[in-house]
Amino acid sequence: MIKLLKASSYYPKYLRWFFARHPELRDASYAAQHAALMADGFSFPDAWKKTLEGTGEFSVGEIVINAEPLQRRWAGENGVSFADATWMRDIFLAQVEHFGPQLLYAHAHEVAYEWSGELKRRYGRRLPIACYDGIARHDPALTQHCDLLFSPVVQSVEFYRATGIRAELMQFGFMPDLLPRLDRQSKQSQVSFIGSLDVRSGHAGRCRLLGHIQREAPLDLWLSGLPSDRQLIRYAVSFARRGEWTALGRFPAVATTLRHLRTASQGELFGVAMYSALASSRITVNMHHDAAITTGQAGNIRLYEATGVGTCLLTDWKPNMPELFDVDREVVTYRNAEEAVEKIHYLLEHENERRTIAERGQRRTLNRYNYADEIRRIAPVLKDLLR
Repeated sequence: MIKLLKASSYYPKYLRWFFARHPELRDASYAAQHAALMADGFSFPDAWKKTLEGTGEFSVGEIVINAEPLQRRWAGENGVSFADATWMRDIFLAQVEHFGPQLLYAHAHEVAYEWSGELKRRYGRRLPIACYDGIARHDPALTQHCDLLFSPVVQSVEFYRATGIRAELMQFGFMPDLLPRLDRQSKQSQVSFIGSLDVRSGHAGRCRLLGHIQREAPLDLWLSGLPSDRQLIRYAVSFARRGEWTALGRFPAVATTLRHLRTASQGELFGVAMYSALASSRITVNMHHDAAITTGQAGNIRLYEATGVGTCLLTDWKPNMPELFDVDREVVTYRNAEEAVEKIHYLLEHENERRTIAERGQRRTLNRYNYADEIRRIAPVLKDLLR
């Protein structure tokens, strides 16, 4: 039996949202907090544990290193002391020692960047470390102390292989066991967008797209990462200090759009609540991170989340889209904001066609992009690290 520890970090905004919705958990046991967090369905929470343990060859521990109430509870229950300034590191290292893994999957970039060197000094070759690049960081420092890298981006796999690191493609997918957990009574939306909107972190194109759609079509928004007016001023000052005059010249229009979107946003949604809202949308809009302009590749997680729950997906065109889905039969694509609006109106006016596309898209995802199948596929790669 191979002992594997998967160390993840979740979006801080998600963790704030989750614990605000469940204040009773702050006084609950580690086991109760962990079970509730896994059940919420954010970021394939226990997919590795369920799938790999289902093979009969692995014992898997799943930890969320930046879930502070959860981690502090574990430390208290296990008599682990830590410094407030370094609680995340101290507790994580204690968990590695406690669990005694033969393999570590550092899904959390904090582990790969900051603590993998210390782990190698402590455990050496006795603890192979796999890490992850999901947004085309293409940073050799990420893999400095790692033995294997996973990425859903073909170009990233090629980049890291060229640096001498072993790298393997691991595509996103969908976990069908989420479907029974959905709230089918969620508010019905004609068109939705659910996601992040941080113009500093690769979402400038997304901001412009949503601003245009909002003016021309019905659109329900659930946005996270929106900057305050004070933050917008800081962004402008930062552009000026760095001499980024083109960005500064565009900024007033971007700031105006962001304010409109912030006013329209119905708040943040994550986990099962997000999946439920997607399932209750006739159409949902997707746009890849700006980094995808460089890679030219579609493949973000929303492709599979939306189609998996049976929503009609309208997503930005990328050259590899026909390799993933049958375009215009299983998903619909757009190349610019004007075309996105045009296709929204068409789909809303042709309900039978919209429903058929959604049903075909769901069948494709459930049959081809079951995330458990992807985990089982890479299981031999993990075992090979122990040889």
